[in-house]
Amino acid sequence: MRTLLLFVFVSFLAQQASPEPVSLFTELRRDLRELVHGQHLVIDTVENAIRAHWTNDNPKKPLAMSFHGFTGSGKNYVAEIIANNTFKKGMRSNFVHQIVASSEFYDKDKISEYKVQLRARILDAVKKCGRAMIIFDEADKLPEQLLGKR
Repeated sequence: MRTLLLFVFVSFLAQQASPEPVSLFTELRRDLRELVHGQHLVIDTVENAIRAHWTNDNPKKPLAMSFHGFTGSGKNYVAEIIANNTFKKGMRSNFVHQIVASSEFYDKDKISEYKVQLRARILDAVKKCGRAMIIFDEADKLPEQLLGKR
């Protein structure tokens, strides 16, 4: 089964608190090279995108990365490597938020309610951290209307 993992570094007002990257670029590149196998495009693409985003003091847009592949192809693993190299507590950081589409947005009759909840979660995340990491696991199962325009 082919699934999709989408993660977003949400950028919000520069004056908001931001985490300090843990030797971000050197260790991220090393970990991607040592821990990710058979996904050669991931190393340069991910590292370059994150470097460009994190070295911009006031990015105008969030960094969104979308990983596609079959179950077990390493999408969540790469997201975990990124979190571990970006935040001191890695996936356990209060700045990393994982949303599993199939278990959180399963009722198509509640799309309006889900939109309000999702917006509130994202705003809360960026108020706590100017560069929060939000992971949408199984993003291919997100109801189409959920991420659409208001």
